[in-house]
Amino acid sequence: MIRPEAGFGLHHRIHSQEGGLDTNQHMPLRIEFIESEHNVALLIPLLIDLITDGVIEAQDTTIVKAAVGTSR
Repeated sequence: MIRPEAGFGLHHRIHSQEGGLDTNQHMPLRIEFIESEHNVALLIPLLIDLITDGVIEAQDTTIVKAAVGTSR
């Protein structure tokens, strides 16, 4: 989960921590996750029910490398 410092909302206004119209209610929130297509298909309807004001965006991704750090 990422809380950007500002975002351009569906209401065509910039929302930022600096203030503005309904700042506390309209601050951007971005949640990113990588999951199987099947699990995403199950999750999307739940997200649609939760979101009352905002955008849900889904994108395919290509994992180029997944590394687990080890001490050298």
